[in-house]
Amino acid sequence: FPSHDMGQQFWEGIVLARHAANDLSEFFSLQEFIRIPSDVFRDLYPRELENLKVLAANLDVVRREIGRPVRISSGFRTKLDNIRAKGSKNSYHMRGMAADIFVLGMPTSDLFIIMDRLMSQGLIKKGGLRLYPTFIHYDIRGKRTTW
Repeated sequence: FPSHDMGQQFWEGIVLARHAANDLSEFFSLQEFIRIPSDVFRDLYPRELENLKVLAANLDVVRREIGRPVRISSGFRTKLDNIRAKGSKNSYHMRGMAADIFVLGMPTSDLFIIMDRLMSQGLIKKGGLRLYPTFIHYDIRGKRTTW
């Protein structure tokens, strides 16, 4: 049995490893939000994991509304990933609170309209919502934001 001296980060890593194969929500697994091999787990803490569960639950609502799979092109990012993606210095992706999403065969403008309506109706958490040519950025910051 490992000693306590191994540190809290070690034990948090064990907890995360157990969750790695588990689903975050009805339609999403942790693997969909983390595209990098297991190295990323050293940068993912319980707070980020909980944020990803909330994010996934909100995306489940979107999935049920449109009746088609929602794909994640970018979910949780390490600091290095965020630099490579030219993301914002304080990106919600690094907190497990954002995802860039798309639906095969659906114009992103249609997906944006649906998500905007769901947010206005209070069916998904308020947050950042931005339309890009090939994806929608959605985050769960708690207040409606566009840029």
